Amino acid sequence: MGNVVSRWKAKPSTVDVLETIDKDIKNLEEFREKNERLLKLWVGRLLLYSSLLYLVTCVSVYLWCFPEQWIERLLLALPFVLFPVLIWFMRKLLIYLFSKRTERNNEKLGDLRNQKRKILEEVMEKETYKNAKLILERFDPESKKKDQESTPVGPQMTPRPGQELRQRNISQRPR
Repeated sequence: MGNVVSRWKAKPSTVDVLETIDKDIKNLEEFREKNERLLKLWVGRLLLYSSLLYLVTCVSVYLWCFPEQWIERLLLALPFVLFPVLIWFMRKLLIYLFSKRTERNNEKLGDLRNQKRKILEEVMEKETYKNAKLILERFDPESKKKDQESTPVGPQMTPRPGQELRQRNISQRPR
């Protein structure tokens, strides 16, 4: 039954497919920017709050329970030595997690761009000139730039004042 219904259902047009791909590409690029901002925010907050906690703890331990013997002082100082190392590892973990997330996003983005490029190549081969031109103007601004670069619109090369064209001197034969 599903096969019968799916045969009557029309295939989406290339414009619709390209619109959805463009929308997905835009969403993935926004996600990448948001992900970078979140990484900076999380790492910044981690460093800020951990350094504040570290300072408050150091001051409170120094003022209230600073031991008299050296062995007890060393044992009490051990967490203060390990805490920055722990924070450094947490920072590295956050950077690793966000980079994995960004890497997956970039893979999806690359796949979508390749899919878009393939569809645009099919459009150039299969569609009529008018339809292909409209679709390419809308969805492939790079090809428009390439066309403009290949056809120079500038003025003809004319000599400027001070520049002279080489001219042949043709001597006339005496008669």
